[in-house]
Amino acid sequence: IPFDQVADRNGHIPGAVTPFAIKSDVKVYLDVSLKRFETVFAAGGSTNSTIELSIDELENYAHPLDWVDVGKD
Repeated sequence: IPFDQVADRNGHIPGAVTPFAIKSDVKVYLDVSLKRFETVFAAGGSTNSTIELSIDELENYAHPLDWVDVGKD
């Protein structure tokens, strides 16, 4: 998605894209590489806010369609 179209597409500006409070037609996937951490910091919807979550909390609140592996072997 071009930079200037991100907010229109998902509801958040670049630098603040979060898996929370997004437009209903946006699909969320979580990368399996996140599972190596006890907690992660997700963008909170503005460029100066983040939220610390356990992996279980992230999965519970983000409502992902699936866990995927986007990394290279």
